[in-house]
Amino acid sequence: MKDKRLTSVIKEFDTFTTTPSESVALASNRYRIIVNNMTTHGIIGTPLEYNLKFINSLIKGWGNMKSCLQSNGSLKNLELYQLFDELQGHESNVAQTLRELSGGPLALNSTSSPSISFSSSLFYKQMTGMMSGENRFSKEGKDGSYLMEKAIEAASD
Repeated sequence: MKDKRLTSVIKEFDTFTTTPSESVALASNRYRIIVNNMTTHGIIGTPLEYNLKFINSLIKGWGNMKSCLQSNGSLKNLELYQLFDELQGHESNVAQTLRELSGGPLALNSTSSPSISFSSSLFYKQMTGMMSGENRFSKEGKDGSYLMEKAIEAASD
């Protein structure tokens, strides 16, 4: 019976995904339950493992934020609650980007290349706005321009 439950807990972790309509708060609550179940069964991962699993489960619209977090190395030092707080702080920007990209009421019409248009408009505003102020992502001399370059490279891939 214990082996069956352990297998079930591992499978829940391995197959965890978020849905397009799910908020970061709801997804993080589900994820915390899974991580707590794993801990209860003696399976303890590193912050990096837990953080990577969660951000990789996010829907496509989070790609720029995921790239930024991965490129600056903060995922190995953040606790889950810190990651969730960080993501919740950017949730409205991601939702707006998804609406615009899907042709919602704020859609951008352009005849230029999508990657150039996207990178030079909303994406740039989000990244520079995110980088201003306390610059939470700056680490080891990597300023906002460095992270901007890395995020633009990731967006154009």
